[in-house]
Amino acid sequence: MDEKKVREAIEDIKELSELLREKGMIRGAEHCDTSIEALEKQLPKKVDFEEDVTEDVCVECHSCGCFLGYQVDCLDENYQIDYCKHCGQRIDWSE
Repeated sequence: MDEKKVREAIEDIKELSELLREKGMIRGAEHCDTSIEALEKQLPKKVDFEEDVTEDVCVECHSCGCFLGYQVDCLDENYQIDYCKHCGQRIDWSE
């Protein structure tokens, strides 16, 4: 999915959500908000790596805080997953 197009769609849907709220169409605005949430999960979020790599440092998802693995394992490309299995957030493993 093209990241630029996703960001543009999010901005357009935010505007639509505001317009719907102004017109009292709350349910439609809530559907827009749900769409925004889903689209934002498609934008990769970087993983924070500690400078000191030890076996007990945990890597967590930025969106939901769930455990993705131990840092020493996550530095191995074969271990890295594309999405958080708990919330669906796309993960960016680049340092």
